Amino acid sequence: MSMTQSRIPFLTAILTLTAAASAQSPNTALASEPAAPVPARRIVEPFPRLADTGAEGFVTAWFDEHTWAAFDAAHGAGGITEVRDLPLPGGASATLLLRPVEVWEAGGTAIAIGEDGETTRVVPSVRMFSAFVPGRPSRGFLAISPTMLNGYLNLEGVNYFLSSGADPGHGFTISHQEVFGEPDVHGHSEEHGGAQGWCHYQPLPSNGLHPIGPGTRGGSAYGNGTGAVGGFGGSASAANTVQEWETSIFIEVDRRARGKFQSAQEAVDYVTLLVGAATTIYERDIGMRLLLPSGYVRVSNGISDPWEGYPGGYQKWFESPANPLYPVQRGLVNRLTRFGRGSAENGLLCDQNDPAFASSEIKGFFPSPTQHTSKNNWDLYAFGMENGHAFSSPHTQNYLPPIPCDDGSGPDQGTLMSYCAFPTPIWQPKQAVVEKIGMRYHERVQTRMRDFFRRKRCIPLRAVRLGDFDDNGILDMADLAEFDAFLLQGFRSQAAEEILDINRDGVVDGVDRGLLSAMLIPGSTSTVHNGSGTNCLCLGVVNQPVMGSTFQAVVGVPSGGDELTAIFGARHALASPIPTRFGEALIRIAGFGGGTLFTRFARARGGIATHTMKIPYSPSFAGVSVEMQAF
Repeated sequence: MSMTQSRIPFLTAILTLTAAASAQSPNTALASEPAAPVPARRIVEPFPRLADTGAEGFVTAWFDEHTWAAFDAAHGAGGITEVRDLPLPGGASATLLLRPVEVWEAGGTAIAIGEDGETTRVVPSVRMFSAFVPGRPSRGFLAISPTMLNGYLNLEGVNYFLSSGADPGHGFTISHQEVFGEPDVHGHSEEHGGAQGWCHYQPLPSNGLHPIGPGTRGGSAYGNGTGAVGGFGGSASAANTVQEWETSIFIEVDRRARGKFQSAQEAVDYVTLLVGAATTIYERDIGMRLLLPSGYVRVSNGISDPWEGYPGGYQKWFESPANPLYPVQRGLVNRLTRFGRGSAENGLLCDQNDPAFASSEIKGFFPSPTQHTSKNNWDLYAFGMENGHAFSSPHTQNYLPPIPCDDGSGPDQGTLMSYCAFPTPIWQPKQAVVEKIGMRYHERVQTRMRDFFRRKRCIPLRAVRLGDFDDNGILDMADLAEFDAFLLQGFRSQAAEEILDINRDGVVDGVDRGLLSAMLIPGSTSTVHNGSGTNCLCLGVVNQPVMGSTFQAVVGVPSGGDELTAIFGARHALASPIPTRFGEALIRIAGFGGGTLFTRFARARGGIATHTMKIPYSPSFAGVSVEMQAF
């Protein structure tokens, strides 16, 4: 509107930029540094320190049913939980931020089968969390039930193992990695009876997969190869989501593995935490979630396994009508056993009549200083390796070229598909003892597995919204906390990268963090208001105001001429219009009881002036109602 035509009243557009704690906003892009993640709950000093053997030793601590109840409530509440003062060896402590992890379908139960064939249902009681220490390179996992506590924490490249082991009470240890003894020169240790050949991998033809060579991200990493770039809409759409995989796994706990636990309940809880710990790795590295539907865990609760004496052993029995669950077909089966070497075959995940079988030797707890001499997180290591074979990967030494144990790709000396835990690997007999195995898949292994899943079209896909790291359907501070942990972890994780690369420029960086933090704030809106009088509407809004974007408004000039127009912004509106020589003042700009936030000028062309204004990344816009008028 012309500044010289005082008869034409002003019009006002109100932009409300709220900071309500909704996590489903599509339209705001606040890139400033947000406050540290605010936990939904705090648990202060849950584990009293009983004894401490020094900085490279172990801490003995305590938990009980009341401790479990606190973590149970935190798990049910969802969101971030802060655990203060986790004791570490040498008098140190750490504050953890925990995010709930769940692998069972809602209401899922396990099956315990007795000697007479009778079955009972077992409800899992273990509660699982991913963990990290804010502001420090870290990654961890914690699981707790009324009788068991297990987990690990990698803090600035040092591994700590949490384990209640075989303690019949409620004591547990938090052990520095230096506690664990090394296997002897022949590859033997107290528990696993020899390193060489313990994993019997049976490779099948690659079925069109790329050669086992140096990995690339091959094709589009964004779902179906569309590479589409989208905005931050309120609902998931193809433009702002990535595709990830989900597969069910059937777990058979034989009597030998069952014998490691005091009850079928403890066995079920341990399986739950083992699958949960593995799933956090799969989701982060390869974009695969393991799911335990109801009835997908079966525990032999008698003195013998039901397949003992069956011709061909367990696998033949499982695939025969003698198996009570025979009518319910499975695509992936992992038998947990106490003795023997692991084995697996390249999975036939799409053939329910010929499922992919794996067998994992477990010890029944994550490493404890009084139970183990190897420096391995053995159960998670073995379980991750055998499933990794089912997901198409050979051992890292069988890649072309081989993947070295210490290749500088992460804060470790070996990964989950490697034999780097052993002092005399069969492919490199003179290699020195390797001290640390990272709970991750090497990037080249990630590439191979993800390629395998893309080609296995039978594996269900799910759409995950950009930034929604925990895939709970909303964007919240838990996702921002996971983003920070990812930036500090020190190694590549392709699935995490594609979820957290918000602007899809191929790099996860501070810009993506800013976009993610902005997405936690509800979108702004604009409203156009007329002043008094009978003049035509002269201010209109072209698009919604989005922080970090360009806001557009138009001003119509009734004369149709090429006149200068202006838009002003202020914090508040006037209670009633104030006449001026330019028209009515409707907002509290300077000189009218307030302050001018901004002024924009534009000359009309053919009676229309277009005003553009970049909405900055600034916390000053959060919670502020900005009132605009044009003249």
